[in-house]
Amino acid sequence: PKPNFFIFNEGIWVADRAHGYYSNQANQKHIIKAISDAGMISVYKTTTKSRGQTGREVDEYETQFCELADHCLDFSWTSKIPDDLYHDNFHFKEPVYKLMNLQMLELLSFV
Repeated sequence: PKPNFFIFNEGIWVADRAHGYYSNQANQKHIIKAISDAGMISVYKTTTKSRGQTGREVDEYETQFCELADHCLDFSWTSKIPDDLYHDNFHFKEPVYKLMNLQMLELLSFV
């Protein structure tokens, strides 16, 4: 069966950001249109914060994607995660993923 939702983000990898594909507004619009044309609901997921990264601000391209997408799954709250709940600089320990999954399911349940 065809999915109803398309959940996506750019991720934290600097090499991907260096190409600037997601920050290009024309590309953003093409991505959102392609998802819509495929009959799916677009959900942009903001990038989780790395260990030690403080502040809930998100990059401008993420704000733009959140405005274009049907829904925004905002994980900027991960800047508040204490260091002891990280396996490494990028990956969390439980219960962080459980909380993220609950947030996603709550968002999808209202769509």
